[in-house]
Amino acid sequence: MILKTQVLKRALRAALDEGRVVYIKHATDLIKERGITRPDVERVLRSGTHNEGKSGYQNNQWRYHLAGKTVDGDAIEVAVEVQDQVIVVTVMGEES
Repeated sequence: MILKTQVLKRALRAALDEGRVVYIKHATDLIKERGITRPDVERVLRSGTHNEGKSGYQNNQWRYHLAGKTVDGDAIEVAVEVQDQVIVVTVMGEES
């Protein structure tokens, strides 16, 4: 199901507040490799900008891309799938 930006943002905030955000291994590996923290990712999920141009259907699921900044001001992008929970699929830093 495709969510409009406002609905997506509400769903992300609710998932964060209710502890329904999970990270697949690929995302956790990239977080560690790129020196990004989970609070950085959660900051983007809570207040980042939905990149509709990069969002799309991938691997039988709609994938949403959100762009934002870490606490240190570095640009990152987070890709998520929204189901019963929010699944963090990948995290891209400035060099990605």
